[in-house]
Amino acid sequence: MEGIEVDEIPELLARLVDKSLVQIDADGRYSLLQLVRAYGQEELMRSEDNHRTRARHSSYYGHMCEYPETIESGTLPALVAQLTKELENIRHAAEWATSDPKTWPRAVRILGDMFGVMHTRGTYEDGLAMGRAVIESAPADSDFALAAAWAWVAVIHEFQSSPKAAESCQTAIDLAEKSGNKSAMARALLQRATDYWRTGRHAEANELGKRSLALARELKETRQLGPILVSLGNAALFEGKLDEAKTYYEQCRTVWESVGDERGSAVIKGNLGHIQERLGDYKTAYQYARSALTPLLALQDVRNLAGIVAAACSGFWVAKDYETMAMLLGCADGLWEKGEAYPDGVDEQTANKWRARVTAKVGEATYEAAHNRGKKMPLKDVVEKVMENPEPWAKKWKGHD
Repeated sequence: MEGIEVDEIPELLARLVDKSLVQIDADGRYSLLQLVRAYGQEELMRSEDNHRTRARHSSYYGHMCEYPETIESGTLPALVAQLTKELENIRHAAEWATSDPKTWPRAVRILGDMFGVMHTRGTYEDGLAMGRAVIESAPADSDFALAAAWAWVAVIHEFQSSPKAAESCQTAIDLAEKSGNKSAMARALLQRATDYWRTGRHAEANELGKRSLALARELKETRQLGPILVSLGNAALFEGKLDEAKTYYEQCRTVWESVGDERGSAVIKGNLGHIQERLGDYKTAYQYARSALTPLLALQDVRNLAGIVAAACSGFWVAKDYETMAMLLGCADGLWEKGEAYPDGVDEQTANKWRARVTAKVGEATYEAAHNRGKKMPLKDVVEKVMENPEPWAKKWKGHD
């Protein structure tokens, strides 16, 4: 800042706070009032310093959202929280990067790096808007990066169960093939496999998934391996191939643990619980579900939390606490109905099973009453109820035999 020494900035900020031109929150973060910010942006656009300032801003926030190769235990929730807080700045950083062919690849990388936050928070419209801006501004001869952008858009379409997913996937595959880049092809094939699996074309999905896995292993791309392995595991589990699913999940857990991905590790625990539930070992299934809930709640990963909340019914089934099961299912159904989460085939299998069993035990009226209570309960309260009951079957439940 011209004419101002670095050590003068704290005092100047304090004066601006006193004059209510700048705000400071409990975390010590400064922000401008909306009117002041709008005025500042207008003045910046008219100044000769506009290009240099926006370039520095884009570079700074572009680097901020880069995920480290390894993440220390316990730091992922803080990282996701920070990126969520900076979402508007990161969106502007990506927008500016698309304005110049030289910085356009940064916008693609930001889109990919921010996918984890968008997925965790369910802010898919943000991702689609960013994806469209990146794709529409693509310079010539950018097939590899453009394939990556289309693949990320395809991921979002998949989570929304959108019919546009197939077209997005095919575009990503065509561009990856044109570019000759194996990494882009591995990602594009995975998304096409996911679309096939979602629409019932399981044999074709498995073939493409295994091709994607082979490419990722050849390239030794750890962060691509995890999503591919978990997708193959989910497909095997959906088809009842429990040993095959367990193999993929265990391999995936090794991958996520090697990079310190707590979210990925928690999801795998939940999936291993699904296997135990299908084997009839409801106590072990419940313990797996419980171990996944706390880290996912810390990350506010609502999509995965919904499925695991439904899976936690296993422990209360052993306890014969059918009303709590109906409440858990109500919570999950509420999240799915509001679009805050999207169930995959495995989630639907699990939820459908427990719905039928509980209704048969208590009748439709009692089930609906408890189910509706669960829909109205905050997700945090539902998770806490599960966490308060490490072994619900060891507790004598009033009103149940």
